[in-house]
Amino acid sequence: MCKRIHNLIKKIKSCNIKKESGLTLIEVIIALLIISIFTVILVQGTIVSVDAIQKDKAKTLSLAVANEKLELIKNMEYEDIALTAEDPDWLLDHPELTEDGYEIDYEITWVNGEENSYKQVELTIIREPMNMSVGLITQIYSLEGQASSGE
Repeated sequence: MCKRIHNLIKKIKSCNIKKESGLTLIEVIIALLIISIFTVILVQGTIVSVDAIQKDKAKTLSLAVANEKLELIKNMEYEDIALTAEDPDWLLDHPELTEDGYEIDYEITWVNGEENSYKQVELTIIREPMNMSVGLITQIYSLEGQASSGE
């Protein structure tokens, strides 16, 4: 019987409990910290990208609205394109606020005086979330003296 106990003790000693692999609590905490840092970086990058996409979309839509307004002005009679909002012939709201939230402002000036000249239309448009306005400029000529309007 002693021999059996001795063999059993030998077997127990030969099994090394320390050979078992596993993670300590410190290793788990460090891994979670690294994963959380990468997650924060990815979320911040996504937020910045979404903000840039929204601003670019607003600029693109603003340019489309501005081009539409310029085409409406170009199709007006030359004499109806007044230089100031106080002019009784002025046919446009100044500044104009559209249903979609665009604020459109017009500035119409003579280039080279009134005779043998043309009108320059500068249109600025802004809408949130853009931080700056979008502007377009075109020249409009009288059909009597020059070719038709052009950009």
